[in-house]
Amino acid sequence: MFANAIKELRNAKGLSQADLAKEFNVAQQTVGKWEKGITCPFPDTLQRIADYFHVSTDYLLGRKTTAEDMKSILLQPTDTKASPERLEIMKLIPRIPNDKLPMARSLMEVLTKDDYNNMA
Repeated sequence: MFANAIKELRNAKGLSQADLAKEFNVAQQTVGKWEKGITCPFPDTLQRIADYFHVSTDYLLGRKTTAEDMKSILLQPTDTKASPERLEIMKLIPRIPNDKLPMARSLMEVLTKDDYNNMA
C-alpha cells in the first residue's frame, strides 16, 4: 500500500529516489526500501511525506475514502447541502483510477486557487 503510493507520487512529481531522499534527509536506499515494501517511515516522517505531496496519511497507507468523507471534503463550510453539480463530482471521484489520482488532485488544486477563480 505505502510502497505503491510513495512510488506513484514520486514519479508523478518527476523526482528520483535520490531527490526524495534528500528532501526527507534519508538515504536513497531508505526510499528504495519504502518502495519495495521492506520498511515504512516513522509516523512523523509519514506525516511530512503526506504534507509534501498534499495527500492524507490515509491515502499513503492505502485507506479508501468513503462517500461520506468525500461529502465532507466537497461541502464548503457555508454550504448546508451539496449542489447537484457537487453531487455529480462526488459520484465520479471513486471511479478515478489510482494512477490518475495525482493528476486529478493537481487539477482540483488549480480549479480551487483564488487567482483562477478571480479570472472566471
